[in-house]
Amino acid sequence: MCGILGVTNNNVNLDCFKSALEKLNHRGPDGDGIYQDQKLFLGHKRLSIIDVRNRADQPMVSECGNYVLVYNGEIYNYKELSKKYLSDQRFKSYSDTEVLLYLLIEKGKSIIRELDGIFSFAFYSILDNELLLARDRFGIKPLYYNMKEGASLCFSSEIKGIHAIVGEKELNEEQISEQIMFGYIAGEKTLFKNIKRLLPGYIMEFNVITCEKVTYSYYDKNVPIELSSERRCDVLNKVNSLLIESVNSQTMSDVPIGVMLSGGLDSSMLSSISSMLIKDINSFTISLTHEKYDEASYAKILAKDCSLTYNELKYQYADFDALFSKLTYFHDEPLRHINSLPIYSITK
Repeated sequence: MCGILGVTNNNVNLDCFKSALEKLNHRGPDGDGIYQDQKLFLGHKRLSIIDVRNRADQPMVSECGNYVLVYNGEIYNYKELSKKYLSDQRFKSYSDTEVLLYLLIEKGKSIIRELDGIFSFAFYSILDNELLLARDRFGIKPLYYNMKEGASLCFSSEIKGIHAIVGEKELNEEQISEQIMFGYIAGEKTLFKNIKRLLPGYIMEFNVITCEKVTYSYYDKNVPIELSSERRCDVLNKVNSLLIESVNSQTMSDVPIGVMLSGGLDSSMLSSISSMLIKDINSFTISLTHEKYDEASYAKILAKDCSLTYNELKYQYADFDALFSKLTYFHDEPLRHINSLPIYSITK
């Protein structure tokens, strides 16, 4: 993952913005960068996956100097889109970031409907004074923002980045009961006043001079579902083909690939498919001290059958207290899944 941060029309100085960007250090240990003009700041923390050299660093500025992109995520079909729309473009890198930048320049916001991937990004057209924010259809990549009517816009991959700039940190008491009852808050509101989520599948257009804002969905959620008349075996084969295609598209990387293997159905299926597509995969499994809930033995069997390099980390319940406070800080809200703690241990 990466981290993005931005603020417009604000009296924030460079030191303040750098300090706020440092709040996202854990999202991008491989590099960082800041773009600044008289109208805004844009910042980025990079976790390098595709084209790890610094020519793919962000914020990425177009060759003409009129457009800037900060982006968190991965576009799985960026090569296909580049071939389709950018055949004459000369690239300085082979990253999906640069392809996304020039797709937005050449095709505008309409290209977002064609993106297959997980993403949140901010695209700045300097001459038009327009800032475009967008988030993937399922909201895999987070994007929060703060805006007071007719004032500046501040946005970030995490709420703490916004707090570091605007200085306000007031609980939204109306949402506390919803958080306690369901474990999350539906829609665009958060636990903090004046901080909202950009909803999954949404675009925000913001003019950095007039502060006019428009937010809308960029895809149709009401696509009719056609019931299949195919035989059961044909449907199963089709699902299997789609799964293989999906895993294959999501394993593009210039760094080693690993799988989190719990021993359950989902991770076992994905690990099995990955092992058919890629050689020398490391699997990572959490082992629990309570035998009733420990599935490491199943993970070990699958790792052996799929020729994965098996790595096991024993999770100690004594670690709970120390990890709980740290993860609450990272999440910016109450933890909703107890498995967040062992997952953090294994990713660390």
